[in-house]
Amino acid sequence: MSPRFLVHQARFHVGDTLWLTPLLRALHRFFPGARVTVVAPPVARELFAGNPHVQEVVPYRPTPGGERAARRSVLDALAGHSFDAALFAFARRPESRWLAKALAAAGVPRRINLEYVDSTLERAVPPWLTEEAWFVWGAQPSPKMLLHALDPLLGPGRPEWMEADRRVELYVPAEARRRAAELLVERGLGDEPFAILAPGGHSSLRWPARSFARLAAHLAAEGLPVLVEGSPGEQGLLERVAEAAAPRVTAAADPLPVYAALLERARLLVANDSASIHLAEAMGTPTVYFAQREKLIHSHPAGDRCRALCDEEENRPSRIPVRRALAAAREMLGG
Repeated sequence: MSPRFLVHQARFHVGDTLWLTPLLRALHRFFPGARVTVVAPPVARELFAGNPHVQEVVPYRPTPGGERAARRSVLDALAGHSFDAALFAFARRPESRWLAKALAAAGVPRRINLEYVDSTLERAVPPWLTEEAWFVWGAQPSPKMLLHALDPLLGPGRPEWMEADRRVELYVPAEARRRAAELLVERGLGDEPFAILAPGGHSSLRWPARSFARLAAHLAAEGLPVLVEGSPGEQGLLERVAEAAAPRVTAAADPLPVYAALLERARLLVANDSASIHLAEAMGTPTVYFAQREKLIHSHPAGDRCRALCDEEENRPSRIPVRRALAAAREMLGG
């Protein structure tokens, strides 16, 4: 009988969700035929669409005042499931502790958790977990850390390939690629090379919108049209950047699968430390992004197609000059 796994981490952004994909890939490599259920934010349905390593996504995102209903919805969706193991990250957090306890009560035999070292947490393994490992935040890339959830199942001696196989993956549907091609024609680009600038973001300090506008103007003046992309909630920001830049700079808030398809075709992404850089990693897009030093190891995408820019004096991305970003962009473009 094929083994059945549940996977969940107490983080809810796009990047956090994509960081699970190396773990999901490894699960199927070690347990052929495994069936995997992921409890993840609603956006996971788009991020995991077409992924052969995920058989089911149960959406969960707690909101103030709506926690009880959100939890009930997850438990209803899991009713009747039987799991051989549940793999958690940060299950001691209030957002996820209830799920670990529910699976313990349901008799799931292996309940494995990964935690960052925190002086406020007891180090003894609680009864609703069977195994637990602790890590120092920022000491290694998050996708690599999440792979350690497999250690108790595999025993001693991690395969060498696991140290390198940490690239995130995303499966872009053909319809999204078709729509992306149509949008490029509508926006006057057709098959021309173009860059994408993503001035938004939620979990890190940002490079200023005015700096993005100046960079967009430079790139457009050098013959590289620019799409200023982001989520629908950032539409005002995107339009301000595009309007302050120049002709051949267009604001667009495309659906996530279409955005990924556009990144796949883009010559360059310039972004804040945000979801865009992780989507670009999956698509293989050359990337320049603005980072805080403490997050460089934790969230830096895999491979050599991504360059982080930091402010070495005050650790404030807003201090990074446009000329430095332009030089990095030219370098990633190849000249």
